[in-house]
Amino acid sequence: MDEFVSKPRINWETWIREIRDIGKSNGLTNFAFNPYGQIDLDRAHPSGIAQFTSSGTALLSNLVREPLAFAKALTTARRIKAKSNSQRTNFGIETTYLVGGMASLEQAGFDLNLPLLLWPVSLVRKTDDFELTRTGSAFVNPALESALFDTYGIILDRAKLLSMLDTASDLLPIAVIEYISSLLSEKDPVEFRRGLVIGNFAIEPSLMEADINPEGNRLLRQLAEVSEVPEIGEEYLTEPRLVADADSTQKRIVARAMRGDSFAVETLPGTGYTQTVVNVLAALVHDGKKVLVVTPRRQTINELSERLAQLQLGGLLVRSSSVWLDVVGAISRYEKATPVDLVEAGVQLEAASSNLETYLETFKKRNERIGYSLLEILESLAKLAAMPNPPTTTARLSLAGLERYQDRTEAITLLEAAQQSGLFKHGPADSAWFGANFESDEQAQEFVSLAKHMHEVAYPALEKMLDDIVVAANFRSAKSLTEFGEYLTLCAGIAASLDLFVPEVFDRDVTELIEATGPRHLGGKISGSTRRRLKKLAKEYLRAGMSVNDLNQSLKDIKDQRDKWTEYSNIPSTPQIIAGFGDAQSAYRNFMSDAVRLVQYLDTDLREKLFNISVAEFVSRLASLANDLGPLENLSSRNATRAALSAAGLESVFRDFARLHVDQDHLAAQFDQVWWQSAFEELLKHEPAVAAYSTTQINALEQDFIEADRHHNSLGVGVLNAMQAHEWKEKLDANPVESDSIRELLRTKSASFKSMVSAAPSLSNLLLGSFAASPFEVANLVSDGFTFDAVLLLDAAGTNVGENISALQRAEQLIAFGDSAIAAPIGFEMEANEVTTSLNAESESVFDKVARIFGVESMRKSWRPTGQTLGTLINREFYQNRIIFEPTASDYSAKSNFDVLTVKAAEVSSSDFLNESPDAEVFDTVQEVIRHARKHPEGSLMVVAASDVHAERISIELASKVLENADLKQFFDSHGDEKFEVTTLRTLSHRVADRVIFSPGFGPLASGKASDNLGQLSESNSRRTFANLLVSARKSLLLVTSLSQDSLPEEPVGAAKLFAKMFSYFGVQKPSEETIDVDPMLNDLALRLRKLGAHVTLGFTPRISMAVSYGAASAVIIPDWDLVGDDLSEKIRLRPALLEAMGWIPIRVHALEVFADPQTLALRIGDNLGMRVSAKEQVLFDDPSFEETDAGWGESGQNNDQRLLGDKPPHWG
Repeated sequence: MDEFVSKPRINWETWIREIRDIGKSNGLTNFAFNPYGQIDLDRAHPSGIAQFTSSGTALLSNLVREPLAFAKALTTARRIKAKSNSQRTNFGIETTYLVGGMASLEQAGFDLNLPLLLWPVSLVRKTDDFELTRTGSAFVNPALESALFDTYGIILDRAKLLSMLDTASDLLPIAVIEYISSLLSEKDPVEFRRGLVIGNFAIEPSLMEADINPEGNRLLRQLAEVSEVPEIGEEYLTEPRLVADADSTQKRIVARAMRGDSFAVETLPGTGYTQTVVNVLAALVHDGKKVLVVTPRRQTINELSERLAQLQLGGLLVRSSSVWLDVVGAISRYEKATPVDLVEAGVQLEAASSNLETYLETFKKRNERIGYSLLEILESLAKLAAMPNPPTTTARLSLAGLERYQDRTEAITLLEAAQQSGLFKHGPADSAWFGANFESDEQAQEFVSLAKHMHEVAYPALEKMLDDIVVAANFRSAKSLTEFGEYLTLCAGIAASLDLFVPEVFDRDVTELIEATGPRHLGGKISGSTRRRLKKLAKEYLRAGMSVNDLNQSLKDIKDQRDKWTEYSNIPSTPQIIAGFGDAQSAYRNFMSDAVRLVQYLDTDLREKLFNISVAEFVSRLASLANDLGPLENLSSRNATRAALSAAGLESVFRDFARLHVDQDHLAAQFDQVWWQSAFEELLKHEPAVAAYSTTQINALEQDFIEADRHHNSLGVGVLNAMQAHEWKEKLDANPVESDSIRELLRTKSASFKSMVSAAPSLSNLLLGSFAASPFEVANLVSDGFTFDAVLLLDAAGTNVGENISALQRAEQLIAFGDSAIAAPIGFEMEANEVTTSLNAESESVFDKVARIFGVESMRKSWRPTGQTLGTLINREFYQNRIIFEPTASDYSAKSNFDVLTVKAAEVSSSDFLNESPDAEVFDTVQEVIRHARKHPEGSLMVVAASDVHAERISIELASKVLENADLKQFFDSHGDEKFEVTTLRTLSHRVADRVIFSPGFGPLASGKASDNLGQLSESNSRRTFANLLVSARKSLLLVTSLSQDSLPEEPVGAAKLFAKMFSYFGVQKPSEETIDVDPMLNDLALRLRKLGAHVTLGFTPRISMAVSYGAASAVIIPDWDLVGDDLSEKIRLRPALLEAMGWIPIRVHALEVFADPQTLALRIGDNLGMRVSAKEQVLFDDPSFEETDAGWGESGQNNDQRLLGDKPPHWG
């Protein structure tokens, strides 16, 4: 029953008023002759008119022959031509017409004065003349038809009326007026007159008003706010299908478009406007939707078409001005399309993404027990290392200790108590009593006395005995006290052996005797007779009357004693009995007995090694035990504190802090080092995968992802082409008649939207599935009843709903793209007027209305590879710093793309209160244009003035220069849609050029100050027009002016305030190396790079944590932990590619690489900058200052080695 529910009615009054306001005045409904912007041919020369009537072509000088009248007509023709070009470029409409005949309804009480007929004409410049040519057949003024029907109910027979022209000798035969008069009654007070006028007229407003469907549609009812807009929930958005790269915001816009949402898209400068429209358009077409793309600017449509062609999607968008060409391009694309395997590419991308994300997540994944990620640990360690006195402790905590002391309070409290009790005052190297564990002061005193006795009495006596033994035996000095014991044991053993055996037993190798006297099964290959002989020989070495219970063991002892004697001896000798070894051995045993008693109370580390350290170190330790008694002070309190530390698992921390003598101020930092370093080692121990990635492996992972992501993205074009090709073949097979019709139509090399739909309605649904036109053209070009699924309004901030009504009533989904900072629906002047009509936004833009009703998505990331001229000024003044800019390498090198050329203007009289268009400023501006044309012809150029007079003078002067210099003509005819233009702030709209010259056109007055009125800089809407100027410069902006910041008014009006601020951006300095809140992970790397000679800025921007330059090369350091972007594609591929396009060298660095080997990394970065440092030997220490040299101390710096060698005594050999 829904079809019977009454629909809310739309109040069309506002929108119809907006339609009627197009052009500000409509010469087809309210004609009034305007000699400033129209040429009256009523008084044209008869022969000229006759020629024009018969041939359709005539020179203006042939039509207007009186010199003064011709001069005026020539100037007017220039204005008509300029208006026509502007309206064609900026609004997509043709406005140069010859109108004939007038019908006035003013006497009937209607404000209507209507031309009867229109002929489309062209004005072609011919040196100092214009050639006037009729470019189409005459047609009836549509406003006339509507007025006669609405007023008198009269319907004109167009065919009959126009047929009267075929046989007539005049352009406007009297029969035409008589025919229309015949349709009126005698009471109808309509006045007719003949007349021919050339000017700027537009039929579009009349056609648009006539095109209105009073019922409207759902979209228009929502825009009229008489129908509710359903709330858009947070419904899952599908992954968008892309044909070009996109950031996360752009992907969301595409996904919402695919879902069928209506919404606005705020397109901030450089944020990928065109590319986003391309992706939205392709995605909608892929989903089988018909799309109408609407924008007033022809350049926007052409840029969109060119971008599609670059992506191999030629003909996807059919332009109203190139229907035949684009349809042929689409068919050619269908014929060339081949199948694409997107599934395999998707699998490869998913695998590459997973591998790379696994690596990146290892640094940010928090360990459950430790509570931190590797990245957090490395950052903390880097902060500690960057301290003025970095902690140097080597103590470690167990995993249990790490868990316990995540909150450091308990540990710090215990350690502070230890520090206050003096536990850290003496370390292992300070006193051998460090770590002693006596139970009482008395016990400690007892063993201190023992130590003193051992040091002062016992050891000196023992040392003398031992030295005598060593000298007598000719042994090397003992390595340790334990080895002294081995010496004495050897001497005792040798003495015991010689009591039983003769000395000769040590003269020979007794290995065979050992074998012969041992068990038979161990005798090897010795025969029985040999065994008996050797056994007898062994017994012969026994002293007379001596016997041994185990001859074999005795021989083994002798062999061992002989080997050890040889090992200990300085020179080869036979073992012998050493006199006095017995007394020495007794003294050694007594000394070692005391030492063993003493050592049990010493620190564990010393206890375990005391007897094996060198003799000299042992003596030193013994002396320390006798004299260094500091650790034994306040023993009971220290023992309690130490026990608490041990119980808390901080024993190793105590020992290392004592070694370092940690004071109160550094206690917390040292313990932080213990905790974070222990955490780092434990994490690597329990998660070895973290350290498993090498730099080469990481680079390979990233390269695999980049290739897979780029390949997968590129296949979007192939998928769309293959799908459309399949649909095209199916439609051809199903519609053979339409196939023949379309083929015949295309053979004519001329086609329009209507002719395509008429010839092949089914095929046109595919071929014209996306159509682009000016909003003013839609009513005239698009067939009645042909609807679209979605309409994309581009540059929507500059138009209102009424101007787009024909497009809006043909679709149910609307996406409006625009930027309110640089555009407003101010409309345009249809014809040139001596007094320019004030253009102000009198209605809400369609962009603002859509944003208010449906919501808005904002594109904030700038992807412009040339950066943004005066980006800081633009961002702050117009966008509240919402644009996310990346600086160019030139910005970092202080090479500004904004320059000022100061002109010295001539003095003016005191009666000149404006000084508009100074001659010097005109001259210098023209010279700059010529210089650009000769030196940089490859770059597009635009000149903008704040004065109509100044702009016109520059144009005239340039025109004369081009006539004088034929070589310049090629430049002024090149660059297509970005063809050279001299324009004003008021008429500048959405124009972009590589280089922009802004010449305001006002000079200082006699007082030296500028006028308060700076023309268009001081107008009420100048802030918006000035923003347009700033964003129009793609690569550079040159200000040519005779004004200075000091000469401007004290209280400038409008955009003059911003103009004054421009001067402060001239001469930007290179960024300082001084930074605050630097990234601790990069601080050490920065120091190393500076030592190599590079200029380094840490924290250059919030998105660039480190920038480095050397010579002309500049690099951005991109660390693992600071990858910028919303998704992997943006972080790894798109942003680094943008930085490279902006002149940077993007250098990826990895967390462990920065932490573990910063010097090698610094060398790699240096090589990338062209420093060639890896091939040079790096100095470990800085060159000494003068004060550190011999000369600084007043000494000779010569080397005396050779003199001393020459002076050596002869007996030195």
